[in-house]
Amino acid sequence: MWTSTNPDIVRAVALYGTFALVGLALYWRRDQPQRVGLAITCTVVAFGPLLAVNQMAIEFGWWSFAEVAGRFHAVPVDLWLTWSLLWGVGVATIAPVRASLPATASVVALFLVADLVIMPLYDPTVSLHGSWLVGELVAVVAILAPLSLLARWTLRGEHAIARGLVQSFGFGVAMFYALPMAVFDVTGEDWSTLLGRSFGWWLMIGVAVSPFGLLALAGVWEFWTTGDGTPVPFDPPKSLVVSGVYAFIANPMQTGMTGVLIGFGVLAGSWPLAATALGAAAFSAGYAAAIEHEELVERYGQAWLDYRQQVKLFRLRRTAYRPNAVDPSGQVNEALRHERSSEQTSHHAAGYQPGRV
Repeated sequence: MWTSTNPDIVRAVALYGTFALVGLALYWRRDQPQRVGLAITCTVVAFGPLLAVNQMAIEFGWWSFAEVAGRFHAVPVDLWLTWSLLWGVGVATIAPVRASLPATASVVALFLVADLVIMPLYDPTVSLHGSWLVGELVAVVAILAPLSLLARWTLRGEHAIARGLVQSFGFGVAMFYALPMAVFDVTGEDWSTLLGRSFGWWLMIGVAVSPFGLLALAGVWEFWTTGDGTPVPFDPPKSLVVSGVYAFIANPMQTGMTGVLIGFGVLAGSWPLAATALGAAAFSAGYAAAIEHEELVERYGQAWLDYRQQVKLFRLRRTAYRPNAVDPSGQVNEALRHERSSEQTSHHAAGYQPGRV
């Protein structure tokens, strides 16, 4: 149908048509902030994996792209963006909340059918090869289906660990695949140094960064299990998390990932890649921390202020932080109250007068 069309026209129609559809979808859900936040989350989660799938498509011959301007490692950036938006925003805005899992599966089927119709229309920008349906199946199983489940679970407020795993997969691919690709695109480096490292190098870097990785994982786990939420700003914990590793450091995830990224950059032989970790840490400690502080003061008030006064960024406490026995909503935390009562009883029995915690 489009075989005689200029690739630039195909790309323009796809890009501006996507923007129009996304705008309509977000306008439709404008009175549901959670849906809008979920749309942003799903788009970001899909972004890195979709680049990986398109790179796999080129490598395995599922489809290829015309040599047009505005490509990122042979993938037209506008098509990469439109695919991320269509799946991310689309799934987030139409995902059923109270329907059964078959209804969620029907959303996946709807997007699959739409993809089967739309993909051939991208010709000549996208050239489909005989096995392109294999690539389509990989994209659906690895990205679209998890996105649909993420949307359903988030809207229903359930399965925090599963939500976090889907988010972590998307962000992990973006951080350890898309980000290095972007750095390599500027520096002219590639994956050869990383892939050519000896076992000794992998072991040495692994040992060096493992404490940072465990610190980040402990922070994520505390959000999932104690806070019943995730690190994503649009899907935060339902309560202030000051337990576990958060009793010792205020940003275990940022601190941990900074160390892991620096180690990854050293292993890849790319100092610019390692430097991105320091840039991310500076952003986290500066602008991002200020925005987070304002939001958490509004949500938790004095409880958050007390916590941040005693627990610092990028610096471990020697002893665990002990919050007051009253939670941010003003209701007494029975577990803490009982624990403190027991401690005070034992202290008084020994003739000890307790001071401030």
